[in-house]
Amino acid sequence: MTRGFSYVLLEIGVLGTVVAMTWGRPEWRRLRTRWFLARAIPLFVLWCVVDYIALALGLWRFPPGGTLPWRVAGLPLEEYFVFILHIVMTYFLVVMLHRDTE
Repeated sequence: MTRGFSYVLLEIGVLGTVVAMTWGRPEWRRLRTRWFLARAIPLFVLWCVVDYIALALGLWRFPPGGTLPWRVAGLPLEEYFVFILHIVMTYFLVVMLHRDTE
């Protein structure tokens, strides 16, 4: 098993856990609102900029054999998917923690 594949399995496991713990909650509808997008889009742009800076400084790279061959603005396609996935998962984890403290 490659390192890239094990990372994908980890992401799927975390996503599955978050979905299982939040399924049926009204917060799912909020993902399609301007409220959520107004917070998610700046985070997405921030993570893109961080990746671009890190690539330019040589802090990390995406070797062709370790990522999908499709790239958008120099980043592998799955990198954008992971940004979106992490924003959604973080939203639900914060929602769950906030409800538990009320």
